[in-house]
Amino acid sequence: MTLSPHPNTLLTPEEVLAWFRTNGISIAGWCRENGFSRNVVNSLLHTRLPGLRGQAHQAAIALHLKAAPEQAQVGGNHE
Repeated sequence: MTLSPHPNTLLTPEEVLAWFRTNGISIAGWCRENGFSRNVVNSLLHTRLPGLRGQAHQAAIALHLKAAPEQAQVGGNHE
C-alpha cells in the first residue's frame, strides 16, 4: 500500500500516523515490509530525527515526509 495517492505529495508526520491508523497497519509491520528500523521510523514520525542522511533519509522519502532527491526543488538561480 502506498502512503500517498500522488507520488509528489508530501505528508506531515501526523498525516502518516493517521494513514497507519486508518489502514490498520502497525509501524513495526510497515518497517518490516519496507526494510527500515522501527526506531528510525518512530523517531521520524515523532520529530526526534530530521532524516538528513542514511536510513533516516531513505525512510523519510518512503514515508513521503520529504521529496526524493530527483524531485526536490534546488534553491537559487545559478547563472
